[in-house]
Amino acid sequence: MLLSEGFLRTAKSRLTIEGHLTEPDLRRAVSDLYFAMLHTICETLAGTLGEPLSYTAAKEAWIRLYRLPDHAHVAKHCDDSRIREFPDEIQRFAAQFKAAKTCLLYTSPSPRDRG
Repeated sequence: MLLSEGFLRTAKSRLTIEGHLTEPDLRRAVSDLYFAMLHTICETLAGTLGEPLSYTAAKEAWIRLYRLPDHAHVAKHCDDSRIREFPDEIQRFAAQFKAAKTCLLYTSPSPRDRG
């Protein structure tokens, strides 16, 4: 199972809890969805090489490609006006990624909330 699929499955399980959903359940689900999207990007990028191979150089290249995207870089490109040149599916993904990142920023406890 891909890591992105695991995050999606976890988010779904948090949201299908019998009874009342708590605020922490919703916050964690938002976080799970955000990381599912980020890992989808990583998996797609590394997937251009195919499955991780057993020999060291190819495996290291796969890992480097997987770890290449960082949160700020991806978010910056989702805000780039050139995103309109991409297919609708990519534009929707970018909009959802930005929304999840914004939601995550506003729902995560800040250090000042802990003290």
